Amino acid sequence: MTDSERLKKYIVWEPLLLAAMVALGMIVGSQMKFYSPEEKEEVLPRIRTSGEVEELLRFIEAKYVEDVDGHELTRKAIDAILNELDPHSQYLSPRLREELDSEMNGEYIGIGLEKIRVGDSLYVVSVSQGSPAAEAGIEPGDRIIRILDSINVDSTILGDSLSFLIRGDKGTKIALTLERSGGDTFNVDLTREIIPLPAIDLSVMLNDSVGYIKVNRFSNDIYKNFMQRVEALAEEGLDDLIVDLRGNPGGYLQEAVKILSQLIEKKESLLVYTEGANSKRTEYKSTGRRFYEIDDIVVLTDAGSASASEIMAGALQDLDRGLIVGRRTFGKGLVQEQYQLNNGGALRLTTAKYFTPSGRLIQRDYSDMSSYQQDMINRDLSGENRNEELMPIEDSTEHYTTSGRIVYGGGGIIPDIFIAKNNPFSAADWPSIEYQIQAWTVRHLDLFKTGSQTVDGFVERFELNRDELNELIDHLMEEVPVSDLNTIAAENYVSKVAKAYIGKMKFNEMAVFHKVMNRQDPVIEEALGLIEENKISTLLAETHAISRE
Repeated sequence: MTDSERLKKYIVWEPLLLAAMVALGMIVGSQMKFYSPEEKEEVLPRIRTSGEVEELLRFIEAKYVEDVDGHELTRKAIDAILNELDPHSQYLSPRLREELDSEMNGEYIGIGLEKIRVGDSLYVVSVSQGSPAAEAGIEPGDRIIRILDSINVDSTILGDSLSFLIRGDKGTKIALTLERSGGDTFNVDLTREIIPLPAIDLSVMLNDSVGYIKVNRFSNDIYKNFMQRVEALAEEGLDDLIVDLRGNPGGYLQEAVKILSQLIEKKESLLVYTEGANSKRTEYKSTGRRFYEIDDIVVLTDAGSASASEIMAGALQDLDRGLIVGRRTFGKGLVQEQYQLNNGGALRLTTAKYFTPSGRLIQRDYSDMSSYQQDMINRDLSGENRNEELMPIEDSTEHYTTSGRIVYGGGGIIPDIFIAKNNPFSAADWPSIEYQIQAWTVRHLDLFKTGSQTVDGFVERFELNRDELNELIDHLMEEVPVSDLNTIAAENYVSKVAKAYIGKMKFNEMAVFHKVMNRQDPVIEEALGLIEENKISTLLAETHAISRE
């Protein structure tokens, strides 16, 4: 099959795939066990079914008044069955399974481009270091105008279609035509290779003794990467550590456990355990073999911190080893195991629940699936993102940390220190606003590429001028139907995010984005202040995570 044929076939199925990707945004399990076809054959005979579904579908295909797509009906039947179970049991198509497995393995096959659709155009946002795209001289801000010498990139081809076509198989070729600012075009012939997906966006010393590590996912090599960052920070004087898990959807439980073992001094400390109706209790404990001594630990969380992020935060909180600062986590306490299917897809089935050392189940209630999926928006509407007293406690059972602090389960990890959300926009509006900020930035990137600032100089001194900010605000008001873009808080936040994206594209480094966003971040400022004022041990001994009369 040619690349052009693959693209046309993909476009037909693209809406279904995109819908599945949205639904799967948070499904990456805290523990993944993969079953081979042989192991699957041992499991499946235990399942007793009377075959009604298969019989029903055969009758429909054979006798229904109109032609039907048997495969599509089967897919819908599968989805309907799994939707009756829980939010995280999912069928993965072969393509989706491959993409998600690659992400969790910390790599994918492609040419190393991050792209964004802007109108009819597709712009390069970043280029992976050492990738085929980087070696060919492609830069952020370049516009992809043609692929395979014959397919023009316009409104008929979505960015995700192009991504599908570009990734291909390792060792195969791909040709692109690009346009650089000023109108110059150039052609590149690239060979698809394995591209790493870094699980850590930034590690830096915030002062002479406090280190900071931003973890974006718990992929299968995060422990090794985490320890490499700790080692580098230790050489710069690391004593205390801030671990930023905001927006981290989780990943492999085992990787979180290995990191926890490096933060917990005592051997055989219970870190997490899993248990289910058909799954025996399995305990994960610390090894007692630490490589580096770290004093105070603060973990930053928000509603995007899920699964393995919650395991790590919950264990450190229960064992009084670290202070949790920020907002309530996502609330995912279900364990999925993955079963390979004959068609190359997979079934991710919830088989157990995980519990923190104190016995907390942090899974949120999902009896109302619509509310469960709209949780981030609901937190804005309820006011809990800006008011600590409005955080719900779904399970009022009191659990106790090592020192006797009261903690609760049932709705995510509740922080020890609550910090209100400083993004002035609602969770419903923000994705569209952020997208338009990126779109405006990449189209105007040539204005900001000049100058020889260092990263530190850019972070410290660069600001959009008044005319540039006005133009950006006007663009947002035209593209996004929100009414609160003219407030000082909105303008300041938009300016900061735009600066972060300009820095990311200008220097082609995700770390620059976070360096900008971390400046005057109230969550980081609170965490750093607690460490510098030597308040961590006092708070761990005396402060209840949440204690209400």
